[in-house]
Amino acid sequence: MTNKTSESELTSQITARAERLEKELAEYRRRHQRAGCIDSRMHQALIIFSVVASVVSASAASYIDEAWIIGLIGAVPGMAALLSQQLHCVEAANLHFRRVHVADALLARLHYEVPIHAGEKNIAELAQEFRSIEEKLTFAWEEVTKSGAARLVSPKNRPSTRASNAAS
Repeated sequence: MTNKTSESELTSQITARAERLEKELAEYRRRHQRAGCIDSRMHQALIIFSVVASVVSASAASYIDEAWIIGLIGAVPGMAALLSQQLHCVEAANLHFRRVHVADALLARLHYEVPIHAGEKNIAELAQEFRSIEEKLTFAWEEVTKSGAARLVSPKNRPSTRASNAAS
C-alpha cells in the first residue's frame, strides 16, 4: 500500500512539474511574441514616418518660404534611422521571435516527445535545455547591445581575424 501511495505521489509531482513547465513556456512565448511585435511595429512606424517626412519636405519646398522648416522636416528621416539603429529595433524583434520559436519547439517536445508517464529526468532535461537556450539568447542580446550602434567592420579588422593573423 505504501509503495502504491508513494508511486502515485511521485507521478502527481512529476505531472505538476510538467504542467508548471508548460505554463512557464507558454507565458514566455506570449511575452516574447508581444515584445517582438512591439519592436517590429516601432521599426515600421519609424520607417513610415521617415518616408512621409521626406515626401512632405520635398513637396513643401516650393510652397514654404521658411528654409529652416524644410530643413527640420528633412532631418526627420536621418533622426528616425539613427533612433531605430540605437534602439536595435530589428535585432530586438528578431531575438524575441527566435525566443518564440524556441518556446514553440520546447512546448511541442513536451506535448509530443516526452512520454505520457514521463520521469523526472525527462522534465528536468527539458527545463535545463530551456534555461541553456535562454542563456545563449541573452548572451546574444548582450553582444548586440554592448557594441552600441551597429557598425561596419571590414574583415581585416574583425577581432577574430586579428587574433588569427597575429598567431601566424
